[in-house]
Amino acid sequence: MKLSSAVIFAMALSAGAQAAQEVAIVPADKAAACRHIKHEVCSTTSMDPQKACHAWHQEHAAEAGADAVVMGKVDENRRKRPSLSGMKTVITTRMEADYYHCGFMPAQPQGKPMHETGAGKTVEERLRRLDALKQKGLITGQEYQSKRQDILDDL
Repeated sequence: MKLSSAVIFAMALSAGAQAAQEVAIVPADKAAACRHIKHEVCSTTSMDPQKACHAWHQEHAAEAGADAVVMGKVDENRRKRPSLSGMKTVITTRMEADYYHCGFMPAQPQGKPMHETGAGKTVEERLRRLDALKQKGLITGQEYQSKRQDILDDL
């Protein structure tokens, strides 16, 4: 039985969401006795940057084998950019976070993820990067759709 690319994409998103749900966002005092894994920074132009960065950090923390995230400093950068209706303000939000293993769930090995393709990136990572390029206006909708299909065809 051959699965459609939409079904495969939905399955990948579901697996990523499930892993991210296992990562708790905790206050710094709860992570004081935990093992620090890494520090990451989320950058987004989303209309709901807190929600977007929380989800991003939870997903990346799960990939790193962490089970807790401590949110850190938040910065906003505003810039004007041309649009079809004149100039528009683009707000880029950067949210720092530290990832910890506290024993809430068993540590995950930090080896290569399954289903790696092209340049050592997972299909999910490639799709997220492609989406980020589109959101930043660096590629057109047509380029996005074409490349997205190429990535899904690699499955």
